[in-house]
Amino acid sequence: MDSVNSEGCQKFFRKSHPRISRKSSALFFKFVIVTLLFVSTCSCIAIKETENFQISCSKYLIIHKAGLKNNDIDRKRNKNSGQNENTDENVSERLLYTPEKSDFYVQYSEKFGIDFDGTENRELLRAVDNWLGTRYRLGGKSKSGIDCSALVQLIYREVFGIEISRSVGDICENDLMPVEKESLQEGDILCFKTKGRRISHIGIYLKDEKFVHASRKHGVRINALSEDYYRKRFVC
Repeated sequence: MDSVNSEGCQKFFRKSHPRISRKSSALFFKFVIVTLLFVSTCSCIAIKETENFQISCSKYLIIHKAGLKNNDIDRKRNKNSGQNENTDENVSERLLYTPEKSDFYVQYSEKFGIDFDGTENRELLRAVDNWLGTRYRLGGKSKSGIDCSALVQLIYREVFGIEISRSVGDICENDLMPVEKESLQEGDILCFKTKGRRISHIGIYLKDEKFVHASRKHGVRINALSEDYYRKRFVC
């Protein structure tokens, strides 16, 4: 009985083994095909992501070049001494200025009488322009009338997000540090002694010794530190 079962089992094994091999082979080929398809799909995705990354990098480089300042462009230009100088200048102008940006600074250069080069604070220029011509009113802080300390306070709040004191005395005592005239920068607060020995007037420095302030006689206007009246009374 045992020998019969053994022989039967052997016959069953010999008959069934080829079928098991063919089934395994089919599964193996299916696995290979699926694997190849998966690898191919991943490769396509990787290539697409690489292309997207390259496009993103290109956009970043374009934006970065558009923001180059004159000195950066000049350094790059000097390294390429073999190139035509006029061509380089034209390229640098296109990199530094857009038509809108150029028009913006040309407009304010003419209006303020200051030679802006395109690196100045746009918001500051807009804020100054907004207040120009406003009449002077002691204690005022609106378009109907404003004094010198309110003008400085409101522009600093709007443009720089900085809160400073309201009165001239408090601003000079609490908010300022002495700066040499030669070291003045755009946005610095200027102090003047217009009444005896104490500081009684302030303004905001713009460029080329020009500053904006609220004058008692003329309202909000732009003057120069080189003018005799302000040169003699300028403190810091």
